[in-house]
Amino acid sequence: MSSIVAALIFRINILLSFLAGGLLWASGAIPGFDGPAVWSFDLLNWPIDADPGAFNPAAKFMSAIGGGVLFGMGVLNWLLVAPAIETGERRILNAALASIISWFVVDSTGSALSGAAPNVAFNLVILAFYAGPILAARS
Repeated sequence: MSSIVAALIFRINILLSFLAGGLLWASGAIPGFDGPAVWSFDLLNWPIDADPGAFNPAAKFMSAIGGGVLFGMGVLNWLLVAPAIETGERRILNAALASIISWFVVDSTGSALSGAAPNVAFNLVILAFYAGPILAARS
């Protein structure tokens, strides 16, 4: 895979998972705009059963924080990691791999222990689309 194609795949993943996902997650904190966030929580905690769990004020607050962090990470990846994929900057690529593996372990472990084990499958997809282009650029 060429570095240009790898960076394109990476940017598409960042756009869909980090940037759009961050905005979607943050919308859970906005009364009247939280419907898509509530539905996505239901989807991520498969099966879809119209019961995403408690969406209380604390969960809404955490949605604002989590969505903001996810969106910010998307911007960082877009501006720092995607160009590193194109140029093969190993130090940045190694840091990006360490970051995504750390996210995967913490998020997936927390999901499984909190009763939302189906989220691990979604995490695997994001991990593959994130790490694949980085690994391709490192070879």
